[in-house]
Amino acid sequence: MIIGQEKICNLIDNLSLDSFPRSLMLVGARGGGKHLICEYIANKFRLTSIDLTDSLELETIEEIYNRVEPYLYIIRINEITVKEENVILKFLEEPLKNSFIVLIAETDNGILQTILNRCQIWYLQNYKREYLKTFLESDNEFILEIAQTPGQVRELNSCSFDGMIELADKIIDKIQIAGISNTLTLSGKVGFKNEKGTFDGKLFVEILISRLRHRWLTVNDVRYVAAYNLTNELKKNVSVKNLDYKALFERYLIQLREIMKGA
Repeated sequence: MIIGQEKICNLIDNLSLDSFPRSLMLVGARGGGKHLICEYIANKFRLTSIDLTDSLELETIEEIYNRVEPYLYIIRINEITVKEENVILKFLEEPLKNSFIVLIAETDNGILQTILNRCQIWYLQNYKREYLKTFLESDNEFILEIAQTPGQVRELNSCSFDGMIELADKIIDKIQIAGISNTLTLSGKVGFKNEKGTFDGKLFVEILISRLRHRWLTVNDVRYVAAYNLTNELKKNVSVKNLDYKALFERYLIQLREIMKGA
């Protein structure tokens, strides 16, 4: 049993190999246990699991159709292209009797509707703060304002958390006096595709939201309300697949600069 995801585990326990969905999508925040759930499924039904994400070609699918042994095929759907989505359409629509496909996603935004229509979709439960607290490696409970999952708590335990807070505060306090070129250089400090030497983009956006919420609640300034709403919109957009996240973040910085200038 996976703590925090008992509902899904109970659902799996009450299914047989014959009744388990052939095409399933697990949707939940990063670090929420989607891979653990896949392991839970594989162990229960004694299936070998294979991650196909990095090898989605027609030749791969054709090879799978020639296999006799049952497998659990995992695809990280938010990380593949539209072209690759089209490659797996038939696979999802006509899965082999001995194949089970699990798509894992942080969000179902931006995924082809034809794929969503072919899958049974299970949404992970939200984790309680008390449970997330057990993963803290320090007394810095501010992490719990940012993290939504055990994996995110672990990530924040080991990353440059203080550096991200410092940069977030600098952006909020100084962006209105920065020139356009200096504003855009800030995008080089934040990455959304595991770029080396950058802060994790999605976690950084969460920190920005938290710091702006704090300003909104403690300072009587409507600019913080507008900036908070703008940053929440950014959060939604960076969860959509196949977007240019760097351009998205640069556009956000320019809009934030105008808000904080009072323009």
